[in-house]
Amino acid sequence: MDSVTVYTPDFLRCLSADMLLIRRFEARAAQLRLAGHIPGFLHPSIGQEAVAVGACAALESQDYITSTRRGHGHILGRAAAYAMPGVVADGNDILDVFRVVGKAVADARQGRGSTLVECKTYRLRGHYEGDMGHYRPPDEVAAWQARGPVVTFRERLLAEAGLTAADLEEVERAVEARLAAGVRFALEAPRPAADEALEDVFVETHDGSALA
Repeated sequence: MDSVTVYTPDFLRCLSADMLLIRRFEARAAQLRLAGHIPGFLHPSIGQEAVAVGACAALESQDYITSTRRGHGHILGRAAAYAMPGVVADGNDILDVFRVVGKAVADARQGRGSTLVECKTYRLRGHYEGDMGHYRPPDEVAAWQARGPVVTFRERLLAEAGLTAADLEEVERAVEARLAAGVRFALEAPRPAADEALEDVFVETHDGSALA
């Protein structure tokens, strides 16, 4: 486990804020779905925030990412086929994810190829909203909730990083304000026109032709 003291307080606050934003966003999206504002299925990543934030924190603004659902089989198959090195990170420890992905990114930038990073974590909600999760014992879920990434990172910031409860409450207020503004904008915005359906689906290439 990396010590929080090797990182600046501002960096740690940003990590905490981003994880909290994902946690609160997913919870708010579930509420909006129940209220009828979001149709279809919703697959929350509550409990897995450290993986997304820790990995993306190791990247630079010009880097590209892609996200898929149930893509693990494809990734494992690709790694095996290309003899890709594999490493494991504690997916509940955002600093461990940041360290492991940072090493993988550095290797890639130096021409040493790709790395498969497996982040071991636990999904705290059902596979989708409406999945009651009866297949998991309640005490198992409770145990993982107690050591979830948002909870444990907050505890470490208070105990080791010199941040105060007031500092983290300020972060929480900023996250809630951002979410409230986003929800208000979405609910008050007019419905998009039909001809907007293809916006951001195609990209112009260097010679002016469009590719899907």
